[in-house]
Amino acid sequence: MKNKKKLFEDIGIFFVILICVSYFIFSKEIGDLDEIWNYNFANCIVKGMVPYKDFNIVITPLLSVIESIFLRICNELITMRILAVILNSLNLFLIYKTQEKLGIKRSVSIITTAVMAYLVKNYLCIDYNWFVLFLSLVIINIEFSKCKYNKIKNLIIGIIAGMCICTKQTTGAFICFTIVMYKTFFAIKTRRKEDIKKVLLVIIGIAIPTIVLMLYLAINGAINSFIDYCILGIKTFNNKISYINLIKSDILSIKILSVIVPISMILLSAYSIIKKDKKLLFLVCLGIANFAVAFPISDNIHFLIGSTITLIGIVYVLYINFYNLLKNKKIKLFFKFFCKYLAIAILVLIGILGVYKNYKYIKQENNYSTLNHFRNIAISEELENRIRNVESYIENSKEKVYILDSDAALYNIPIDTYNKDFDMFNKGNLGGKGEQGQIEKIQNMSNVKILIRKDGLSRNWQTPEEVRKYIKENLEKQESIEIFDVYYKE
Repeated sequence: MKNKKKLFEDIGIFFVILICVSYFIFSKEIGDLDEIWNYNFANCIVKGMVPYKDFNIVITPLLSVIESIFLRICNELITMRILAVILNSLNLFLIYKTQEKLGIKRSVSIITTAVMAYLVKNYLCIDYNWFVLFLSLVIINIEFSKCKYNKIKNLIIGIIAGMCICTKQTTGAFICFTIVMYKTFFAIKTRRKEDIKKVLLVIIGIAIPTIVLMLYLAINGAINSFIDYCILGIKTFNNKISYINLIKSDILSIKILSVIVPISMILLSAYSIIKKDKKLLFLVCLGIANFAVAFPISDNIHFLIGSTITLIGIVYVLYINFYNLLKNKKIKLFFKFFCKYLAIAILVLIGILGVYKNYKYIKQENNYSTLNHFRNIAISEELENRIRNVESYIENSKEKVYILDSDAALYNIPIDTYNKDFDMFNKGNLGGKGEQGQIEKIQNMSNVKILIRKDGLSRNWQTPEEVRKYIKENLEKQESIEIFDVYYKE
C-alpha cells in the first residue's frame, strides 16, 4: 500500500512538472537556432541522408536518430517540441528522484527541484546536451538502486554511458572514462573478482552502442566524413565564450553559481573521500564529467546543464549536515512539517500556475505559422513574411540559390531544401578544411546566387567571416532581398 501511494505521488509530481515545462517550451516563438538545427539534423535522416556524409553535424547523431523516428510519424517542428517537453520533464523528475535516493526527504527534494527548475526554465529545449544530462541522471539512479543482479546493472550502466558517446562524443568520453575509473578504483582497492567483473561489464556495455554507431557509419561509407567533421574539424573550432563572462553575468544567480559550483566540486570531492561516501563520490565524479559541457562555450545554458549534478551534490551535503545539527526533536519535527507543507504548497501553486499559463497562452491571439514544417507554432509576422519572401525569391530564381548564414535553415526547411555546410554555416562546423574549404567550393561553382547578410545587421558570433569577405571581394553584387545581399557567381 505504501509503495502504491508513493507511485501515485510520483505520477502526480511528474504531471505537475510536465504541465509547467509544456508552457515554457510551447509558448516560445520560432527563432531559436539550436532548435532549428536539431530539427534539421533529424529531418535529414528522415529524408534518407547519412550524418557527416550528406549533412554537416559535429556531434555524434544518436539524439537525431531518435528524433527522426518520431518525425516519420509527424514531420513538423512541433513534434520536436513535444519531445522537448518529455525530455526536460524527465530530467527534472530524475533530479527529484536522485535526491530521494540519496536519502533526502521527499518534501525537501520537491523544494530544491522547484528551485532548479526555476533556474533553467528559460533554457528548456530539445538539445543533445540536455539528453546527455538525462542519460547521466539515469546512470546515477541505476547505480544508487538496490539490485541483486550486479552483472546486468553494470552492463546497463555501460550501455547508457556508451549512448552518451553516441550523443555527444566529447562529454560522453568524459562520462565513460569517469565511470570506468570509479569502478576500477574500488576494484583495485578491494581486489575482489566481483568488482573486477563490474569494470569489464561496464567497458563491454560502453563498447556495444559505440561499435553499432561505427558499423552504421562504415556500412554507409561515412567514416571518412565522420573523421573530417568530428575530429579534423575540431582544429577549426576557435569559437569560445570565456568562463569569466559567467562571473560577470548580469543574472545574479548565474554570477553566484559560477563561483560556487567549481569550488564545490573540490570541496565535495574531499568530503566524499573523508566521509567514505561512495554515493557522493560517484555523484561528484559524474558532476565533474558533465561540467565539461561548459567549455569552450561558457554561456548560461551550457553552464546550467553542466552544473546540475554538482548542485544535487551540494543539496545533499547541506541537507545531511543541517539535519544532523538539529538535535532537538521538536525542532526536527517542525522542520519536517514545514518542508512538507511548503512542498505541497509549491506543487499546488506550480500546478495551478502551469494550467493557467497554458490556458492563457492557448486563448490569446497568437500568430501561428502556416509555413511547411513550422505549422501551429507561434512566430512573429515579420519573420514569417521574411521567410515567405526569401522562399519565393529562391523558387522563382533561374539560378541555384545558396544562403550563407547561420539561420539559413529557417528559410530552407519550409521549401524542403538542404545545402550541406551552408545550412549550418558556423565556424567549426565546416570540416577539416574549415573556411578555406568553403571558399574552394564557391570557386568551383557557376551560375549561382549567394545570399549573405547585409552590412550593418548583426551577425551570429560564429559566422565564417573569411568566406563572407571572399564573396564581397570576388563576386558581383546584384540586388537585395529582405536582410540579404545577393551576389552572383558566373
